[in-house]
Amino acid sequence: MNRNLFKVPVVGLAAMTGLGTALAQSDFPPAPLPILCLDPTVTPPVDPYSTDYGAQLDWNDLFGTFLGVQGTVGYSKFCFPPNGITINVAGRVGFMYGKLGSVQDTAYGGDPIDDWLGLTMGMYDGVGGNWGYAKSVRQEGTAAPTRTLFGQNAIDTTYYGASDRYFVGESTNDNIRISLRVDIKGDTSRLTWTMTNTGPQANIGLEFGQWVEMLAPSLGDFIGTTFVEVPGFRPLHTDHRFRRDPNLNATSPHENPMPPYANFGMTQSLAYGLKVPTMADPSIPDQTPVDILDIGKAGFLLGIETGNSTPMPAAYSTPSPILEDTSIFPDVGYVQRWLPQLTNQNEQRIITAYYRSTWGVSDYAKPYAVTVDTPKVVAVNDNDPQVFNPNPMVIRVYVDNVNGFANEAKPIPLNDVRITLNLPQGMTDVDNPTSNRIVKFIDTVNPPPPRDLNNLPKEIAHHTLGFVDFQVNVDPTLYGKQSYTVTVEPQPGPKKTITGTIDVASQPRLLIRDAANLVTAPWQFTDTTWSTILGTGPNPLQINRDYQAFEWDANQQAYVLQTGPKRGFGNWLISTQDVGFKQLGGNPRTPSDLGSANGAPLIVLHSGWNLIANPYNYSIPVSQLVGVTATDPTDAHTFADLAGQNVIGSTLSFWDPNTQSYKFTQDFTDLLIPNRGYWLFVNTPQDVTISFGPVFTAFIPVGTGGITGAMKVHGAATIAAPTAKWKVNLAVRSGKVLDDQNYIGVVTNPADTVRARIQKPPVAPTPTAVSAAIVTLNGTKSLLLAQSLVPDASHNQWAWQVYTKSAGSTTISWPNANQAPASIQLMLTDLTTNQTIDMRKQSSYTFTSKAQSNRQFKITADSTQAVGPVLSSLTATRTGSGTTAGFNIQYQLGADATTSVRILQSGREVYVVGSRAAQTAGTHSVLWNGRDAANRRVKPGLYTIEVSATAPGRTTEIKTTSVFVLS
Repeated sequence: MNRNLFKVPVVGLAAMTGLGTALAQSDFPPAPLPILCLDPTVTPPVDPYSTDYGAQLDWNDLFGTFLGVQGTVGYSKFCFPPNGITINVAGRVGFMYGKLGSVQDTAYGGDPIDDWLGLTMGMYDGVGGNWGYAKSVRQEGTAAPTRTLFGQNAIDTTYYGASDRYFVGESTNDNIRISLRVDIKGDTSRLTWTMTNTGPQANIGLEFGQWVEMLAPSLGDFIGTTFVEVPGFRPLHTDHRFRRDPNLNATSPHENPMPPYANFGMTQSLAYGLKVPTMADPSIPDQTPVDILDIGKAGFLLGIETGNSTPMPAAYSTPSPILEDTSIFPDVGYVQRWLPQLTNQNEQRIITAYYRSTWGVSDYAKPYAVTVDTPKVVAVNDNDPQVFNPNPMVIRVYVDNVNGFANEAKPIPLNDVRITLNLPQGMTDVDNPTSNRIVKFIDTVNPPPPRDLNNLPKEIAHHTLGFVDFQVNVDPTLYGKQSYTVTVEPQPGPKKTITGTIDVASQPRLLIRDAANLVTAPWQFTDTTWSTILGTGPNPLQINRDYQAFEWDANQQAYVLQTGPKRGFGNWLISTQDVGFKQLGGNPRTPSDLGSANGAPLIVLHSGWNLIANPYNYSIPVSQLVGVTATDPTDAHTFADLAGQNVIGSTLSFWDPNTQSYKFTQDFTDLLIPNRGYWLFVNTPQDVTISFGPVFTAFIPVGTGGITGAMKVHGAATIAAPTAKWKVNLAVRSGKVLDDQNYIGVVTNPADTVRARIQKPPVAPTPTAVSAAIVTLNGTKSLLLAQSLVPDASHNQWAWQVYTKSAGSTTISWPNANQAPASIQLMLTDLTTNQTIDMRKQSSYTFTSKAQSNRQFKITADSTQAVGPVLSSLTATRTGSGTTAGFNIQYQLGADATTSVRILQSGREVYVVGSRAAQTAGTHSVLWNGRDAANRRVKPGLYTIEVSATAPGRTTEIKTTSVFVLS
């Protein structure tokens, strides 16, 4: 055993009943523990703990973990009628928050919602039965796997570490020696399962699950779990299975792609709870990837809530533990499965898993941990949308000196810890409104002190984290996801930088730049005309003098004048001046349907281009949109499904008013930003009805909205964005107008050629607009594309056109031609002048454009590197049986090439059959009649036939074969 560890007796909270007076309530979980549910009619109360009860429990200010070691706990009939229950605790695991939790619940005068928040049913010291446990899985050869509860054969060794903040529990299961180490650092608990195979070679795996049930002591009651977040999905209401390598054709149950994490929160507004990561990321690089994650009702996944049997059905047992289309509420559970892997005798399999708060943004790497606590949302006041809530806001940064310098034999404090908060434009220091960079210091962050075995519970609670608070103002013009960074520089120790985001709702203001603005106004107005909305309040604007408004008529596929905004649809404001942010009139209010069951009104999309917009003043992910097609009006489909079926385009286009050019979304997890219009293309002739749903943003304040219902939607398909081997950016500028989002290149997977297309949205309705597009055919119909990625070939060609509304000097450029491999020759030809340009030697080309005209170009990409032999075969056969018969020379070309065929003897040229002939790829043949250059019969002997071939941009290839001339 390491010298810095020491064994201790099993510690049970039953032996700590006197701590309520010995320790402040804030230093130790609240006592008496209401979760144990004593019978108030019995005097004196029945001790709920068995005489042999024991447990390991450790925590810091932010997070804690329980491990049952032996014994039982009892719960009275008042919680579990009719007779109460008594359940085993050995091997059971539970999680909780520490005495502080997030500062966001109290920083603005609220109640301490998440202080000492219990996360697992039975916390703080009564997790038992089927509420939170692990099973080892062992399979030898073709035998059926065996699955054994951790602790079933007793937790025979337990100890707390003298260094850092951790404890260990060990047990032997089914010829597997299991050592569980639990580390507490920052806002996380890291569980490291070291499984040593003490038997013959076998496949060894692990399964771990919990009933996630919140207990908020400040509220004096269970809160439960009602808000389950999974990236790429709407909040879950029914059973779901996620798998690292999903079978997308599976139906019983469906298998969804593995998300990076799942969040289990109390409610949408109070989304404090448990974050369960499933894969490694920079903050948890040692997390072992989860193979299967099941989320469902705890009773089906883990066993009946009042039982002790710990059944945890296998993933593919019959009946399945995942019962799709059944509610996961009120008793939500999850099971993580690490599938068995081959492990030799005496070898170890190590599985590391993290369990975290839902609010922290952290870095746990050695030698210290950092946790950043910010508001997840800056909302607007429902009664006055011109006011943010909260504002100013508090950003707290915690530093935890563990896992490096917290060695009992050589502890080192962190001194003069410099913490720098870098904020986005629009967020500033309360004390210095001109600065968005704030620096503060923590004098000292000490490591946890050595533990006093005679007063272990108090020593567990003794160590606190260092932290600083920043007061930050938010400018009323800011909205959307805003990124910040926190840099921590201690002495000693490495510098760490953490990046996070804060979602800022938009106040009723629109950014209006000179010329084109593709916008939306997602508020509810008492007067919905532009003349009132823009014509009142500070800096009033007059329609037809200062601006014009246009909407898109999807039936006509044309612009029409607009008198007022429509929620869910985008529109153009063409301004004659750079207004900046215009405060809107018309008595704007936050949409009342933001938190309703179905959200904003449905919108109908027509074949071709449609101009849509987020109907809310809060960001929502593209992935939450669902739709119904007129061709299949019986089922709803996710946005990813519709794109995968080629019903709609997979990319949305939006306008950057600062550059006056289009940009494009990159992924289904991208956000629809408030106040912004988006182009979406419908590929089918039939209509598509789209539902935005309500706003599902976590931590949105009470009163702004909540989840009251969900739309039934098929499971989402996995549709990864197509990737490119290489692509080159093409840009056009005419005067102040720019179109810089055009791409040609080669797709990685040829099957993704069509999906890699990004269609070009309609030209902005301004008199000086420019628009470039790659022209391709879809059947007999021309398509205009902003991106065309084609399969790899030795020769590729694109037709490119540049449309200009007004005449003048126009420049096209290709700023990143070096992104194409050096072996690719890129050439641009102006089809009006027939001038050809080497795009590697020249970075731009300028021409004089005509008004309302298209200039046509051709771009070619030719490989100068061999992708296969040019000259792949050569044979020579006699043309007859006589001694004077000639030879038929046949060769195969793998590419178009210039060829020469010569007859040699002893290296000397005798005859040239063909010289510098331009030939296409394929089989070719020539005849040699056995004569020399003077038309004389050659002498008998051995001759060499030589064929050379030179393909464009490639070195000459030569093949030879020998023939014998008889006479």
